[in-house]
Amino acid sequence: MHKLSTILHFLIGICATVSGISLMIDSSGSIVGPSTTDLVNGPFTSFLVPGLLLIVILGLGNFLGWWAGHRNHVYTPSMSLLLGLLLLIATLFKSWVVADFVPSVQIFGVIGLIQFCWGWVLRRDYGARTNCRNWYGKRTS
Repeated sequence: MHKLSTILHFLIGICATVSGISLMIDSSGSIVGPSTTDLVNGPFTSFLVPGLLLIVILGLGNFLGWWAGHRNHVYTPSMSLLLGLLLLIATLFKSWVVADFVPSVQIFGVIGLIQFCWGWVLRRDYGARTNCRNWYGKRTS
């Protein structure tokens, strides 16, 4: 059950890290594709802070989720839920800032939704296998 979760975490972690590093190297965004004119509606003037957030939250967070899923850790479903929700929030924020239909942003929104839903399925399956109703992974008596 954790295989899809680990694959998603690994791929999203790689994409977020590579994108974040390229946004931090060239804060005008010309390496990745967007220009600073896309940031008119947003709170940032360059892509330095979004690149840093991409690396720290989505990159390192998904690599941590990959590690937890690879080790079949009890917190893998909760991490999938949280990181899928964060990816959805990030894509909604990006859509709001750009205020245009960008297919790559929408694809990552769908991937975030899949990650969130799969975390929900894993969480429900874990609760059924261990007779657990708590979100923090401890068994109930």
